[in-house]
Amino acid sequence: MSYTFRKFDRRKLKVHALLRHLNGQQLVEATSVDFSETGAKLTLQSAIAMPKQFFLTLSINETVQRKCELVWKDGTLIGVRFIKAALVR
Repeated sequence: MSYTFRKFDRRKLKVHALLRHLNGQQLVEATSVDFSETGAKLTLQSAIAMPKQFFLTLSINETVQRKCELVWKDGTLIGVRFIKAALVR
């Protein structure tokens, strides 16, 4: 029997991605494995040391970008949580 404790369903989606430091400098290229509303699992092009927070860019023209927090890492596989922007009032 399989149990899942996730609040949101994962969707398999293979898309080229680019990870950048918060200062905009490129970290590594990656391929997405799956996504949910709150995070993603990615395969890195190479195993590198990852910062705690970074940007994930999903489109070629860099219009889709999310700030992320590293949750786990296993070789070239990583799990990230999307950081929601604070509300500005």
